[in-house]
Amino acid sequence: MTQGNSKTQRCGVVGLGMIGAGVTKSLLRHGRVVNVFDVRADAAKDLKGAVVCASPAELARQSEVVMVAVVNAEQARSVLAGMAEAAHPDLVVVLLSTVAVPVVHELAAFAQSKGFRLIDCGISGGLHVEQGGGVCMAGGTAETVESVRGVIEQFVTKLLHMGPQGAGMAAKICRNLMHYSTMMGAYEAGQLAEAVGIDVQQLIQAVRTSDPDNQMSTALLARRGTTKPISENEKTFAPVEMIRGWASLLHKDLEAAAELARSVGVKTPGGELANKHGDAIYGVAPQPQTNHLATDPNEDAYTRGLKAMEAVYGVGGVPGLPPPGNLPPFIEKTLEHVFADVWMRPGLSMRDRRLLVLGATAALGRADLVEIQTTGALKTQDLTPAELQESVLQLAYYVGWGNASSTFQGVMAAITKTTAANKPAGQ
Repeated sequence: MTQGNSKTQRCGVVGLGMIGAGVTKSLLRHGRVVNVFDVRADAAKDLKGAVVCASPAELARQSEVVMVAVVNAEQARSVLAGMAEAAHPDLVVVLLSTVAVPVVHELAAFAQSKGFRLIDCGISGGLHVEQGGGVCMAGGTAETVESVRGVIEQFVTKLLHMGPQGAGMAAKICRNLMHYSTMMGAYEAGQLAEAVGIDVQQLIQAVRTSDPDNQMSTALLARRGTTKPISENEKTFAPVEMIRGWASLLHKDLEAAAELARSVGVKTPGGELANKHGDAIYGVAPQPQTNHLATDPNEDAYTRGLKAMEAVYGVGGVPGLPPPGNLPPFIEKTLEHVFADVWMRPGLSMRDRRLLVLGATAALGRADLVEIQTTGALKTQDLTPAELQESVLQLAYYVGWGNASSTFQGVMAAITKTTAANKPAGQ
């Protein structure tokens, strides 16, 4: 079917729930012939003008574009199997049901084997399709998507071709992940607000007034994506130090939320998870650790060891290191073996090794050594301030309360200095 006759394409809708019924009403309003089918005998009673079919096969025989809006994969398989009995080359099935991506590929292959075509079309804003609202995210060949654009754009505001088969459903799944994760944040904030005596309706007004179009949740994603190196963000987004400062503010604010939640006995796992991955959200966290340091095997031990030490503690993380040449044996082996070899081995992540060393250092009761270790953890984003403070409590029961007090002093000194160094000007 080509775009040229898109205005006269006969349509079908299988599944007359909220979305299917809305699609049908919108298409009827545009003067389309709409054939409908649902396993519920009375499902079409309010769809005046629709042609009720006795089976998916009858509907397929009388339609060229069929929207499938059933609940799950099993129902979709059953519908397509029934339609295959009357399949014809002009038939295009638009799968609106949200199913797993492998199911999309399975159904598309089945359709092809029976001589008709299928595109996956994740629909968002299904409540609004009766008025022609919402958006469809389509996956399939450009030719097939374009052949039914005229029909789809009569029940949604926008049709986006996301890519090949499965891309539309994948986009819908990503959209749902964002949607439900945001709902979790709202739920946690609502619980906390109620627990401390805040009127939730007033809080809702504050949020909707400050961000009426709900763009804040996607602003960062729109500007920088998810994998662009932080060094590139400075060119198109903001100075690197400013971004690091924003990440620091995220931790500060979410730690305040966690403290408030603990004080009133409210659990906020979503907020704690956002705090844990806050650096990654802003793009300042390193890629997952491999512990492989790119060094020239011909480099001398001092150079290799110094690079490894800087990877562990950050540049300048260990003050007073002597220059190369005539190194004391202890310093030489510390650089060459402990850092260049042991710390860089792939068996454990740098974060794992960091926690082990932090535990051993805590047992010494040396706040100065703990500060060096935790400053390195903050510089490399191995551990967040909240995780470091939680580590102190865990260690207290194993190294003794006195040593834990020294550990706490070292940890807090590192957090205070690192936070001050990353704080944006004027904050």
